[in-house]
Amino acid sequence: AIKEYGTFVNQYSNKIFLVGLVYQRLGYLYTMLGKQADAIKAFKQSEAVAGPGVATVELARLYEVSGNIPDSQKKYKMVMSKLGGTSWSTEAIGKVQTIAPVPQPAENPGK
Repeated sequence: AIKEYGTFVNQYSNKIFLVGLVYQRLGYLYTMLGKQADAIKAFKQSEAVAGPGVATVELARLYEVSGNIPDSQKKYKMVMSKLGGTSWSTEAIGKVQTIAPVPQPAENPGK
């Protein structure tokens, strides 16, 4: 399957939407095979070709599972801003940690 997906990408590189889907499928295939680095690469390619979407969600999840919280948070924030109103955005809202600054006491200029 991996070889055939590669052949498709080479032959139909001008079909942006389809190539984006093929990279998504590759990402899922690599995930099933336990090849996380290859899955991340494939989902990144999908996102680069097709823009934010399913691949962005999958990248956020993969980063989260691997413990890469900063990159996971970036992708979840992108999902919130670019895919608002979707179930993915709702999931992202629950995943993004909003840390409010600690209120500081007012400075006393008289001291």
